[in-house]
Amino acid sequence: MLVVGANRSESQSGRVGCAEFRLRYGAFLLCLAGFFVSCSLTAAHLFRAPLPCGAVGGCMTIMLHPSSSLLGVPLAAYGVAAYTATGAMLAIQLRFGRNKLLDTLIYSLALAATVTSLGLTIYAAVAIREVCSWCLASTVIMCLLLASIAGYHSLLAVGGGASGEQPAGSRSLPLMAPTFLAATLVFWRVVTLPSWEDMGIDQQVLRSLPFGELVPDDARRLGPSEAEFTLIVFTDFGCSACHYYLPELIDIANSSGRLAIVLRHLPLKVDSAAFEAAVTAESSCADNEFWSFVRDASLRNAQTWTEFRRSFASAGVVTARLHMRPSSRERVLRDRALAKRLRVPGTPWFILVGPGDSFRREVGLKELVKYLGGGETGALPPVRTVASAPGAQRFDSLRKQHNKEKLND
Repeated sequence: MLVVGANRSESQSGRVGCAEFRLRYGAFLLCLAGFFVSCSLTAAHLFRAPLPCGAVGGCMTIMLHPSSSLLGVPLAAYGVAAYTATGAMLAIQLRFGRNKLLDTLIYSLALAATVTSLGLTIYAAVAIREVCSWCLASTVIMCLLLASIAGYHSLLAVGGGASGEQPAGSRSLPLMAPTFLAATLVFWRVVTLPSWEDMGIDQQVLRSLPFGELVPDDARRLGPSEAEFTLIVFTDFGCSACHYYLPELIDIANSSGRLAIVLRHLPLKVDSAAFEAAVTAESSCADNEFWSFVRDASLRNAQTWTEFRRSFASAGVVTARLHMRPSSRERVLRDRALAKRLRVPGTPWFILVGPGDSFRREVGLKELVKYLGGGETGALPPVRTVASAPGAQRFDSLRKQHNKEKLND
C-alpha cells in the first residue's frame, strides 16, 4: 500500500512538474512578445514615428498625450523594463530550477504591471477617448502573463501542500500588498495628469490681445486676403506632429477659399536646427518659396540642418541665397514670446479667428476639417454653427504636444 501510494504521489508530482514547466515556458514566450510590443512603442514615442494602428487609429494621439510619459520617460519604456526583468527571471528558473525569491518577485512584478496596464487602457478609452491597438496588445499579453504565472503558482501550491512545503503563492503575499498599492498610486498619478481640456492657453490674454499682435502684418500668410476665417498655427519645424498636419492644412487653405493660415513660429530651443531653419526661411524665402519649403520639410519630417537645406533647394532657394537676418531672428523670437504669453502648451496649436474677429477659439484639425464640410475641404459653415457645435469648447484629442518642457527665456 505504501509503495502504491508513493507511486501515485510520484506520478502526480511528475504531472504537476510538467504542467508547471509548460506554463513557465509559455510565460517566458509572452515576455518576448511583450518586449517586442513595448520596444516598438518606445521607439515610436522617442522618434515620433507613426505606427500602423489598424482600424482604431488612436496610437499617435495616445503616444503624444501627457499621460504617455512618467518622469520624462515613456511609459512603454517601463514596459520594456518589466518584460525584460520578468523574462530574465523566468529564463533563470527554466535553466536552473525554482527559486523562492524569484517566484515572489515574478508574481509581484506581473501583478503590478497588469494593474498598471489595465488602468492605462481604461484611462485612454475614458479620458483620451482613443484606443491604441499596440497598447491593447501589451495589456492582453500582460494579463495572459499574470494568468500563466498564477497558474503555475497554484500548481506549486498543490505540490507544496502534498510535501508540506509552504505554497509559493503564500510566500508572495507579504510583497503583493505593497506592490498592488504602488501600482494603484502610479495609476492615480496618470489619471490626475492634466487632460487636453486643462492644457489650454490663457483665454483672458487671448481675448484681450490686439488683433495686430495675434496676426501681425509681417507674418507668413497663406490663403485669400479677404478670407472670412483665419487660422493661427503655432508650429515648430522640428516637430514631427507639426510635419504630420501642415501639408493637410496647406491643402485646406488652398482649396477652401474662405480660410487663411497665419504661421507663428514656436521652436522649442533657440540653439536647434529648427530655430535656424525658421530664421533662414523668414530671411531667404519669398512667400511661395516659404510655403513650398514648409510643405517639403513636412513631407521629409526634417529634423537636421542637412534635411532642411534639401527642402530649401526643393523650394528653389539655392544655398547661396540662404542667410539669417537679425530682423528675422527677432521675428521668430517675437512669436515665441507671444506663445509664452498665451501659455501655448505645445505644437502644433491652432487658434481659429472668426469673420471680423467675431470670435477666437482653439480648435483641433479634426474639428476644423469637420467644419469645412463634413470631413472634406469645402465651404465653412456659418459662424452660428461653429459656435454651437457640440464639443466646440472642448479641445480635440488630435492636438499634438511636441514637448512639455517650459520654453527657454
